[in-house]
Parts: sequence; C-alpha cells; structure tokens
Amino acid sequence: MADIKFKYNPFSVIAFAVIALVLLSGASYFVIDLILTGEYRVFAVAMILWSVCGMFTYYVFSFVRKMVQGIPAILLTDDFLVLAIPDLRISYDDIDDVAVRAGGKNTILGINVTDPGKYFTTPIKKLMKFSFIAPQNLNINLNLISGNNETIAQSINDYRDKYASSKH
Repeated sequence: MADIKFKYNPFSVIAFAVIALVLLSGASYFVIDLILTGEYRVFAVAMILWSVCGMFTYYVFSFVRKMVQGIPAILLTDDFLVLAIPDLRISYDDIDDVAVRAGGKNTILGINVTDPGKYFTTPIKKLMKFSFIAPQNLNINLNLISGNNETIAQSINDYRDKYASSKH
C-alpha cells in the first residue's frame, strides 16, 4: 500500500501563528513597560507570562516550520503511524483504537495506545506527555490538519488492521 499523507491546514496553522505572535507581542510590551516605568513589584509575574507566551509561540511555529517544509502532519506507512508533532512513530501493533471526538470548538483524533509511556523517552517528550496524553490516549487536534476527520480516522484504522502483526 502506498504511504498516505495528511498535510497541515494552512489557514488554521497561520491563524494560530498570528494569535501566538499577538500574545507574545502583548506580553513583551508589558515587560518592557514595566522595565521603563520601574514597576518591579509585578515583574516576576510579567516574566512568567512572557515565558508562557514564548513557549506557546515556539510550539505553534513548530507547526508552521513543518508545514512550510512540506512535512505531513500525519503519515501512514507500512510500518508506522508517524505524527510530525510531537515527532512520534507509533507501531500499528500498539494502537488499540482510533476515534474522532468533538470537544467544544476542537475536533480531536483520539488514538488509544497500549503503552503510551513507550513513546515518551526523551525529557522533552516526557514533558509533552502531559499535554498530549490522557491515560492510554494520544490526542491530536484535527483542526490543524487538512482532510475529512472521519477519513483520517478510518485510514489509520485500515492501516492498523492491515499491517498490525497481531490482529485486533
């Protein structure tokens, strides 16, 4: 079977990037204003706010960078399900179930894996575990990915059924 690629949705990724830049600019203005006016009482809070906005911007621009480089958000190969963010290669043998869930304004692709800790081995990935994994569940925001949500889930299930060595 040929590899299937699901690319990023340019509109959503750019919209998130603009939001991130606005937040970072606002936080930067706030910090610079505190420095210029000498208001150091809330400087620690301002630096924490600026740091959080900076990390969010860095995270969002990782999507932009991968989109510009042409790296697919989700890649289905004969051996692995490859997720560009958070840079994981999941064996089809480790996937129990894939389902689309609507949660507020977001549509989430829930990938139920047998051992989520297996995929978070580096310190950065261990830190990311808290934002991506509920117990046994890997969540991907489908608003950032082009394509029909149900088609994405069905494609992953089809590959899992075809290529997993232990049939589910």
